[in-house]
Amino acid sequence: MKKKMQKEEVSTKKTKAKDVRIDSAKKINTKSKIKNAEEISKKKANVKPKVEKIEQQLKERKFHKYLWYLIIFSILGLILECVINFIKAKTTDTPFLVTTGPFCIFYGIGAILTILCLQQYKGKKIKLFIIGCILMSAIQYALSFILETIVGARLWNYTWSKFNINGRVCLEYAILWGIITVILIEVLKDFVDKIINLMKGKVSTIVDIILTMLIATLIMFTIWSARTYATRAKETLAGQNYISNNTNIEIFQNTVFTNERMEKIFPKLRVNDEYGNTIMIKDIK
Repeated sequence: MKKKMQKEEVSTKKTKAKDVRIDSAKKINTKSKIKNAEEISKKKANVKPKVEKIEQQLKERKFHKYLWYLIIFSILGLILECVINFIKAKTTDTPFLVTTGPFCIFYGIGAILTILCLQQYKGKKIKLFIIGCILMSAIQYALSFILETIVGARLWNYTWSKFNINGRVCLEYAILWGIITVILIEVLKDFVDKIINLMKGKVSTIVDIILTMLIATLIMFTIWSARTYATRAKETLAGQNYISNNTNIEIFQNTVFTNERMEKIFPKLRVNDEYGNTIMIKDIK
């Protein structure tokens, strides 16, 4: 009987010891889980700012890239237009979108939209050509309409072409846009990307900010000057060709946006007379 009780006592002690070990293991496991959770939480907390920083850098690089697309293709487009005008009419007359240099934002906008919409078709030249004809013509039509709405005048008029739509687009230029689209996606984009990727660092960011402010200012002045020039032409057509210097703004406009200067900057700007006929402003006397 005594031995039996001793055995039970030993068994009970073993059971208690086992329970203690299990409880201890559970506590250790729980502490380990809590510690791991805290470490994971800390890592996540550390990773989040890094991810946000990377995302911000990617946004900045994306803005940098498209800003320089705008600049480079605006310049290249204007150079191309000068060449075409020289071949067609032995003249380099072409509208500058900004009054201080060779920069036509229409080409930059068109190039960016084309790259965004058609870069996935690289290597498919026929498809690029066909879609490019349609897309670029649609962009040109929209820009012509927007410009006329804002400024009250047209920069181009294709009524000379048998195949035109409201004088805003025509078949001949649609074909040219298709060819340019193929060259842009297949050749120019990669070349321009290599140039843009060379521009890095804080200096590049500062330059981007300055250029953005400069371009915005120049666009504002260009719209202002073109609108002033067009309004003055319409007043002349209506027999109201007097010059008012009643306000500082009018004095500034008449001093800076003179007809002689505007004629050089916007040689192809047109307005409609009272009968709906399109007239070159420079021909209005």
